Amino acid sequence: MIWMIITEAEMGDGSQHVFHFNEEALGRDNIKLAVVDENDELDFINQNDIVISRTFNRKLIEKIKYKGVKNTSENFLLYELVKDKVILSDFLQAHGILAPKKYSIGEVKDGVKYFVKPRFGQDSLGITTDCICKSKADVIKQVDRIRAELNQNSIIEDFIDGTEYTVACVNNGTIVQAYAIEMDCSKAGGIQTYASKDGYEEYCSAVHDVELKKTAIDIFKLLGLKHHARMDFRKDMKGVYYLIDINLLPGLGPLADYAKCLLLSGNISYVDALKSIVNSASKD
Repeated sequence: MIWMIITEAEMGDGSQHVFHFNEEALGRDNIKLAVVDENDELDFINQNDIVISRTFNRKLIEKIKYKGVKNTSENFLLYELVKDKVILSDFLQAHGILAPKKYSIGEVKDGVKYFVKPRFGQDSLGITTDCICKSKADVIKQVDRIRAELNQNSIIEDFIDGTEYTVACVNNGTIVQAYAIEMDCSKAGGIQTYASKDGYEEYCSAVHDVELKKTAIDIFKLLGLKHHARMDFRKDMKGVYYLIDINLLPGLGPLADYAKCLLLSGNISYVDALKSIVNSASKD
Protein backbone atom coordinates (compact mmCIF):
# COMPACT_ATOMS: atom_id res chain seq x y z
CA MET A 1 0.00 0.00 0.00
CA ILE A 2 1.09 3.55 -0.73
CA TRP A 3 0.24 5.94 2.11
CA MET A 4 0.08 9.67 1.56
CA ILE A 5 0.49 11.25 5.00
CA ILE A 6 -0.47 14.81 5.88
CA THR A 7 -1.81 16.75 8.88
CA GLU A 8 -5.24 18.39 9.01
CA ALA A 9 -3.61 21.81 9.22
CA GLU A 10 -1.63 21.14 6.04
CA MET A 11 -4.56 19.85 3.99
CA GLY A 12 -5.54 23.22 2.51
CA ASP A 13 -8.60 23.80 0.38
CA GLY A 14 -7.54 21.67 -2.59
CA SER A 15 -5.64 18.72 -1.10
CA GLN A 16 -8.64 16.39 -1.00
CA HIS A 17 -9.39 17.12 -4.66
CA VAL A 18 -5.75 16.56 -5.62
CA PHE A 19 -5.75 13.21 -3.82
CA HIS A 20 -8.75 12.21 -5.93
CA PHE A 21 -6.53 12.62 -9.01
CA ASN A 22 -3.79 10.62 -7.28
CA GLU A 23 -6.30 7.83 -6.65
CA GLU A 24 -7.47 7.81 -10.25
CA ALA A 25 -3.90 7.68 -11.54
CA LEU A 26 -2.53 5.00 -9.22
CA GLY A 27 -5.74 3.13 -8.37
CA ARG A 28 -7.80 3.51 -5.20
CA ASP A 29 -6.75 0.03 -4.06
CA ASN A 30 -3.10 1.07 -4.23
CA ILE A 31 -3.00 4.45 -2.46
CA LYS A 32 -4.64 5.79 0.68
CA LEU A 33 -4.71 9.26 2.25
CA ALA A 34 -3.98 9.43 5.98
CA VAL A 35 -4.82 12.75 7.65
CA VAL A 36 -3.21 12.52 11.08
CA ASP A 37 -1.90 14.64 13.94
CA GLU A 38 1.65 14.64 15.25
CA ASN A 39 0.76 12.26 18.10
CA ASP A 40 -0.46 9.51 15.79
CA GLU A 41 1.77 6.42 16.07
CA LEU A 42 1.12 5.50 12.41
CA ASP A 43 0.36 1.90 13.36
CA PHE A 44 -1.51 1.42 10.08
CA ILE A 45 1.82 1.37 8.21
CA ASN A 46 3.14 -2.11 7.35
CA GLN A 47 6.73 -3.01 6.48
CA ASN A 48 6.03 -3.43 2.77
CA ASP A 49 4.18 -0.12 2.48
CA ILE A 50 5.51 3.07 0.90
CA VAL A 51 4.95 6.47 2.49
CA ILE A 52 4.64 9.63 0.40
CA SER A 53 5.25 12.31 3.00
CA ARG A 54 3.25 15.54 2.55
CA THR A 55 4.09 17.09 5.89
CA PHE A 56 6.59 19.53 7.39
CA ASN A 57 5.81 18.25 10.89
CA ARG A 58 9.02 17.15 12.62
CA LYS A 59 7.43 14.52 14.86
CA LEU A 60 5.66 12.86 11.95
CA ILE A 61 8.75 12.93 9.75
CA GLU A 62 10.78 11.26 12.49
CA LYS A 63 8.06 8.65 13.08
CA ILE A 64 7.85 7.86 9.37
CA LYS A 65 11.61 7.32 9.21
CA TYR A 66 11.55 5.24 12.41
CA LYS A 67 9.09 2.84 10.76
CA GLY A 68 11.90 1.73 8.44
CA VAL A 69 9.69 1.64 5.35
CA LYS A 70 10.36 3.22 1.98
CA ASN A 71 9.41 6.88 2.24
CA THR A 72 9.97 10.29 0.67
CA SER A 73 10.72 12.26 3.84
CA GLU A 74 13.89 14.33 3.71
CA ASN A 75 16.00 15.28 6.72
CA PHE A 76 13.81 17.66 8.76
CA LEU A 77 16.55 20.31 8.81
CA LEU A 78 16.31 20.56 5.00
CA TYR A 79 12.64 21.56 5.23
CA GLU A 80 13.63 24.25 7.72
CA LEU A 81 16.43 25.43 5.43
CA VAL A 82 14.36 25.85 2.27
CA LYS A 83 11.44 27.50 4.10
CA ASP A 84 13.67 30.34 5.32
CA LYS A 85 14.53 32.39 2.23
CA VAL A 86 17.26 34.37 4.02
CA ILE A 87 19.15 31.35 5.33
CA LEU A 88 18.67 29.49 2.05
CA SER A 89 20.07 32.41 0.05
CA ASP A 90 23.10 32.67 2.35
CA PHE A 91 23.71 28.92 2.14
CA LEU A 92 23.50 28.83 -1.65
CA GLN A 93 25.77 31.81 -2.20
CA ALA A 94 28.31 30.39 0.26
CA HIS A 95 28.48 27.35 -2.04
CA GLY A 96 28.77 29.28 -5.29
CA ILE A 97 25.11 29.08 -6.35
CA LEU A 98 23.75 32.36 -7.68
CA ALA A 99 20.76 33.87 -5.87
CA PRO A 100 19.47 37.46 -5.99
CA LYS A 101 21.41 39.85 -3.74
CA LYS A 102 19.65 40.77 -0.47
CA TYR A 103 19.27 44.24 1.05
CA SER A 104 18.21 45.85 4.30
CA ILE A 105 15.68 48.69 4.26
CA GLY A 106 18.51 51.12 4.88
CA GLU A 107 20.32 49.98 1.73
CA VAL A 108 17.34 50.47 -0.58
CA LYS A 109 17.62 53.28 -3.14
CA ASP A 110 15.03 54.99 -5.32
CA GLY A 111 15.19 54.14 -9.02
CA VAL A 112 16.41 50.57 -8.52
CA LYS A 113 14.16 47.54 -9.03
CA TYR A 114 13.71 45.34 -5.97
CA PHE A 115 11.61 42.29 -5.24
CA VAL A 116 9.98 42.00 -1.82
CA LYS A 117 8.66 38.62 -0.70
CA PRO A 118 7.75 36.82 2.54
CA ARG A 119 10.75 35.38 4.34
CA PHE A 120 8.93 32.08 4.87
CA GLY A 121 6.43 30.10 2.81
CA GLN A 122 5.94 28.49 -0.57
CA ASP A 123 3.66 28.37 -3.61
CA SER A 124 3.99 32.16 -4.07
CA LEU A 125 1.85 32.88 -1.01
CA GLY A 126 1.84 36.64 -0.48
CA ILE A 127 3.32 37.36 -3.92
CA THR A 128 1.56 40.00 -6.06
CA THR A 129 2.71 42.16 -8.95
CA ASP A 130 3.26 44.95 -6.40
CA CYS A 131 6.16 42.94 -4.98
CA ILE A 132 8.21 44.43 -7.84
CA CYS A 133 9.26 47.76 -6.33
CA LYS A 134 10.92 50.78 -7.95
CA SER A 135 11.28 53.05 -4.92
CA LYS A 136 12.01 52.90 -1.23
CA ALA A 137 8.40 53.87 -0.54
CA ASP A 138 7.21 50.89 -2.61
CA VAL A 139 9.52 48.56 -0.67
CA ILE A 140 8.31 49.83 2.70
CA LYS A 141 4.69 49.45 1.58
CA GLN A 142 5.23 45.80 0.64
CA VAL A 143 7.15 45.04 3.83
CA ASP A 144 4.24 46.49 5.83
CA ARG A 145 1.66 44.57 3.76
CA ILE A 146 3.41 41.24 4.22
CA ARG A 147 3.74 41.85 7.95
CA ALA A 148 0.03 42.72 8.20
CA GLU A 149 -1.24 39.87 5.98
CA LEU A 150 1.13 37.06 6.94
CA ASN A 151 2.54 38.21 10.27
CA GLN A 152 6.13 37.73 9.16
CA ASN A 153 9.19 39.59 7.98
CA SER A 154 10.17 40.11 4.35
CA ILE A 155 13.25 39.57 2.26
CA ILE A 156 14.28 42.43 -0.03
CA GLU A 157 16.38 41.42 -3.02
CA ASP A 158 17.36 42.44 -6.53
CA PHE A 159 14.57 41.96 -9.04
CA ILE A 160 15.94 39.73 -11.77
CA ASP A 161 14.50 41.18 -14.96
CA GLY A 162 14.09 38.29 -17.36
CA THR A 163 12.36 34.92 -17.65
CA GLU A 164 11.09 32.46 -15.05
CA TYR A 165 11.79 28.72 -15.11
CA THR A 166 10.75 25.74 -13.03
CA VAL A 167 12.73 22.51 -12.78
CA ALA A 168 11.47 19.22 -11.33
CA CYS A 169 14.20 16.96 -9.96
CA VAL A 170 13.64 13.33 -9.05
CA ASN A 171 15.93 10.55 -7.86
CA ASN A 172 14.94 7.30 -9.54
CA GLY A 173 17.27 5.26 -7.36
CA THR A 174 20.29 5.38 -9.63
CA ILE A 175 20.48 8.91 -11.02
CA VAL A 176 18.85 12.28 -10.47
CA GLN A 177 16.82 13.47 -13.46
CA ALA A 178 15.83 17.08 -14.14
CA TYR A 179 12.91 18.31 -16.25
CA ALA A 180 12.67 22.03 -16.99
CA ILE A 181 9.96 24.35 -18.30
CA GLU A 182 9.78 28.05 -19.07
CA MET A 183 6.97 30.00 -17.45
CA ASP A 184 5.39 32.77 -19.52
CA CYS A 185 4.08 34.99 -16.72
CA SER A 186 3.27 38.00 -18.91
CA LYS A 187 -0.32 38.10 -17.61
CA ALA A 188 1.04 38.60 -14.09
CA GLY A 189 3.68 41.22 -14.72
CA GLY A 190 6.39 38.70 -15.55
CA ILE A 191 6.37 36.84 -12.23
CA GLN A 192 4.51 33.92 -10.69
CA THR A 193 2.00 35.42 -8.26
CA TYR A 194 -0.24 33.51 -5.88
CA ALA A 195 -3.27 34.51 -7.96
CA SER A 196 -1.70 33.47 -11.27
CA LYS A 197 -0.71 30.08 -9.87
CA ASP A 198 -4.18 29.57 -8.43
CA GLY A 199 -5.75 30.54 -11.74
CA TYR A 200 -3.26 28.62 -13.91
CA GLU A 201 -2.54 31.77 -15.91
CA GLU A 202 1.04 30.93 -16.93
CA TYR A 203 1.85 29.44 -20.32
CA CYS A 204 4.46 26.70 -19.94
CA SER A 205 6.82 25.27 -22.54
CA ALA A 206 9.61 22.70 -22.50
CA VAL A 207 13.21 23.81 -21.99
CA HIS A 208 16.17 21.59 -22.80
CA ASP A 209 18.95 23.74 -21.39
CA VAL A 210 21.86 21.61 -20.20
CA GLU A 211 23.20 24.38 -17.93
CA LEU A 212 19.86 24.92 -16.19
CA LYS A 213 19.28 21.22 -15.58
CA LYS A 214 22.85 20.69 -14.39
CA THR A 215 22.52 23.60 -11.96
CA ALA A 216 19.30 22.13 -10.53
CA ILE A 217 20.88 18.69 -10.13
CA ASP A 218 23.97 20.21 -8.51
CA ILE A 219 21.74 22.02 -5.98
CA PHE A 220 19.79 18.80 -5.34
CA LYS A 221 23.03 16.99 -4.54
CA LEU A 222 24.52 19.90 -2.59
CA LEU A 223 21.55 19.86 -0.23
CA GLY A 224 21.78 16.10 0.13
CA LEU A 225 18.24 15.55 -1.12
CA LYS A 226 17.26 11.93 -1.65
CA HIS A 227 13.84 11.98 -3.27
CA HIS A 228 12.28 14.80 -5.31
CA ALA A 229 12.00 18.58 -5.40
CA ARG A 230 10.90 21.51 -7.52
CA MET A 231 13.13 24.54 -8.04
CA ASP A 232 12.31 27.98 -9.43
CA PHE A 233 14.85 30.07 -11.32
CA ARG A 234 14.98 33.39 -13.12
CA LYS A 235 17.31 34.08 -16.04
CA ASP A 236 18.46 37.65 -16.52
CA MET A 237 18.94 39.47 -19.82
CA LYS A 238 22.55 38.23 -19.99
CA GLY A 239 21.47 34.58 -19.76
CA VAL A 240 22.55 34.08 -16.13
CA TYR A 241 20.37 31.85 -13.94
CA TYR A 242 19.47 32.71 -10.34
CA LEU A 243 17.76 30.29 -7.98
CA ILE A 244 14.77 31.93 -6.30
CA ASP A 245 12.98 29.08 -4.51
CA ILE A 246 13.04 25.38 -3.64
CA ASN A 247 9.93 23.36 -2.83
CA LEU A 248 10.42 19.95 -1.18
CA LEU A 249 6.67 19.22 -1.18
CA PRO A 250 5.68 20.20 -4.72
CA GLY A 251 2.05 20.00 -5.73
CA LEU A 252 1.08 16.57 -7.09
CA GLY A 253 -2.02 17.44 -9.08
CA PRO A 254 -2.19 16.96 -12.87
CA LEU A 255 -1.93 20.73 -13.43
CA ALA A 256 0.80 21.32 -10.85
CA ASP A 257 4.24 22.41 -12.03
CA TYR A 258 5.89 19.08 -11.14
CA ALA A 259 3.60 17.16 -13.49
CA LYS A 260 3.93 19.88 -16.16
CA CYS A 261 7.72 19.67 -16.03
CA LEU A 262 7.72 15.92 -16.62
CA LEU A 263 5.02 16.07 -19.30
CA LEU A 264 6.38 18.96 -21.36
CA SER A 265 10.09 18.32 -20.93
CA GLY A 266 10.10 14.53 -20.73
CA ASN A 267 6.85 13.49 -22.45
CA ILE A 268 5.99 11.67 -19.22
CA SER A 269 2.30 11.13 -18.44
CA TYR A 270 0.65 12.17 -15.19
CA VAL A 271 0.42 8.53 -14.13
CA ASP A 272 4.15 8.06 -14.67
CA ALA A 273 4.91 11.40 -13.00
CA LEU A 274 3.21 10.10 -9.85
CA LYS A 275 5.05 6.81 -10.20
CA SER A 276 8.31 8.78 -10.28
CA ILE A 277 7.37 10.18 -6.85
CA VAL A 278 6.67 6.67 -5.57
CA ASN A 279 9.91 5.35 -7.08
CA SER A 280 11.89 8.12 -5.38
CA ALA A 281 10.99 6.63 -1.99
CA SER A 282 13.79 4.87 -0.16
CA LYS A 283 14.72 3.43 3.22
CA ASP A 284 17.12 5.73 5.05
